[in-house]
Amino acid sequence: MADERHALDVPLGYSAAGVVLETGAAVTGIRPGQLVATGGAGKANHAELQAVPWLLCAPLPAGVSVKDAAFTTLASIALHGLRLAEMGPGSKVVVVGLGLIGQLAARLAMAAGCDVAGIDPAAYPRETAGRAGVLALDERGQETTEQVLAWSRGRGADAVARGAPCRDAVGRRGDGGLVMRPRPRPGTCVTATQSASCDPRPHESLRVMQRIRAVCQTAETPTMCRSAPPAPC
Repeated sequence: MADERHALDVPLGYSAAGVVLETGAAVTGIRPGQLVATGGAGKANHAELQAVPWLLCAPLPAGVSVKDAAFTTLASIALHGLRLAEMGPGSKVVVVGLGLIGQLAARLAMAAGCDVAGIDPAAYPRETAGRAGVLALDERGQETTEQVLAWSRGRGADAVARGAPCRDAVGRRGDGGLVMRPRPRPGTCVTATQSASCDPRPHESLRVMQRIRAVCQTAETPTMCRSAPPAPC
């Protein structure tokens, strides 16, 4: 499936922003010259010109730059994942994978009042997240698990947002969710990246799944993993 999609000649990108040049006769609320954010695979492409359906455009509020607005659709993936997790102020949220989606998820969780730890094996994304106030941790197996448990006062994470590719290697459910290792109280794992079939690195996937289970660890009630809509490969 992944090979078939990668072989297709498709335009890149699905999150952008720019200035409206023309509008169709049925379009209301958007006018030429207005700044808008756009989204949609095959529509909001990385190109000089786009032809985007009206419903995939959003006018920018005053003071929001085009540079920042270009992240709107990407940020909506992270935001939807956090809403699925139903976390509130004071919740302990772990973001596994501090790429672009993970960075956005971490900042949105902090803006919602959550305490956030992020895990990534690469130094640069950890440094970037750390400057924003995230507890940034290297992936060092049991040592990292112990750091998360100390940070959460022994409870483990209330929710884990997966910002790294991961195959459905464990406990696949028909509805697309994953049942994770039990923990002391109900918890949630939210996936917020590309679909499992797009992942070309199964060994990386297994490591991500092992990390999620470790930070949601120990024993009585199951942790449900729910998936946000997958981003295109």
